[in-house]
Amino acid sequence: MKIKEFWKKLVSSSDFPFLILFVVLMVLYQGPLIRILLDDAIFQNALQGGKSIFEFIGQRYMNWSSRIVIESACVIVAQFDMVVWKLINIFMYIVLARSIKKVCLLPDSRRVNFIICFLLLLFPMGAICSAGWIATNANYLWVASLGLYTLSILVDYSKDEKIPWYRYLLTVLAGIYACNQEQMAGVTVCALLVFMEYYIYQNGMKFVLKKQKFLLVLLLIAILSLVSVLICPGNKSRLDTEIASWYHGYEDFNVLQKTVLGIAGTGEYLMKNISILYVIFSVVLLIGVCKTSGSKVNKILALIPFVSSLLYALFKRYFYLYFPEATDAFFQMTPDEIVSKVSLWGVCLTFMEIAVFGDIAYCLYVAFKDTKKWKYVVGVFVLGLISRVVMGFSPTVFASGERTFIFFYVALIMGIMMILDKSFVTLFR
Repeated sequence: MKIKEFWKKLVSSSDFPFLILFVVLMVLYQGPLIRILLDDAIFQNALQGGKSIFEFIGQRYMNWSSRIVIESACVIVAQFDMVVWKLINIFMYIVLARSIKKVCLLPDSRRVNFIICFLLLLFPMGAICSAGWIATNANYLWVASLGLYTLSILVDYSKDEKIPWYRYLLTVLAGIYACNQEQMAGVTVCALLVFMEYYIYQNGMKFVLKKQKFLLVLLLIAILSLVSVLICPGNKSRLDTEIASWYHGYEDFNVLQKTVLGIAGTGEYLMKNISILYVIFSVVLLIGVCKTSGSKVNKILALIPFVSSLLYALFKRYFYLYFPEATDAFFQMTPDEIVSKVSLWGVCLTFMEIAVFGDIAYCLYVAFKDTKKWKYVVGVFVLGLISRVVMGFSPTVFASGERTFIFFYVALIMGIMMILDKSFVTLFR
């Protein structure tokens, strides 16, 4: 009887979806492909010949990467059976799910947690193992999870809640790990500066210096992480190696060209492939605008992201049938060609992609303009987009593949949840 009562209580608990997530991932992780792959072998063999982890990390810092915290974690995890990685990875999924709920200011309900867990399971498996299961997840999924956990403390600050001492310790440790990755360090700096600007505007600089010292500590961690990226000799060595291996001529691009490369690469992937999270986000955004605005113009504008999510994948045959020359010139043009061979078609394609992203930001404003939350929602999308666009400043912008979209996908999931929370209040409460 006690077992039956325990099970009934567990199933009705808001945490039950996390148990389902754990079980589903454990089942998925039983496949034969869940093993040491690609870059994982580097970390598994790092300590051979009596080499210490400090010697290995020191060599990596001098010759390859500033991610000394992340790579130390990779070395340690790679020394154990893959079951250790599986448990850590599932834990990171759960931390990410709980952090999304908190940062999006969602109620702690079973339905909310189920939807978040379902959306997280839509992360493309091929993307989060493309450099090896350990290496890819440690550099992207774990970073996203711990980075969002770090930023979730801002919610407690905004509510003036009492924060236990161990939460400060965990946040610092999570922040050190997450900010060791360049994209997340940049996102963290931007988020903290915006939050602190709000506090300064409301209470003045003295209040921040006196009452918000911990936020200054987090900001210092993120800034020092960015500085370490700039001064690390291994990053320069790696840049030269990757240019030679992946992208000849990249060294001649200026800042504008690299920015365009990031925008074009992001837009091309989202509009020439069926990215399930982008499709779901576009549908939910359309519903959110239709429920909020009675304007036909706004509804048409909200339809654009949805059309763009299916544009090339579903309609390319019709484009070829009726506009063969334009299709070849327009849709077959790669981001590399847009940057290296300036043309009218390339300029038009780039502006079209910028217009779609701008339209999404506008539609988010329309969906939330009757609340004080619109700046927050738009900011989440913009930061997520920037985290992917900055890949234009790396010669591996194409070689790294879809794994560099992970932070953007997290932003889309956050957008989906916040729109659903506003447009379908009874769904979550």
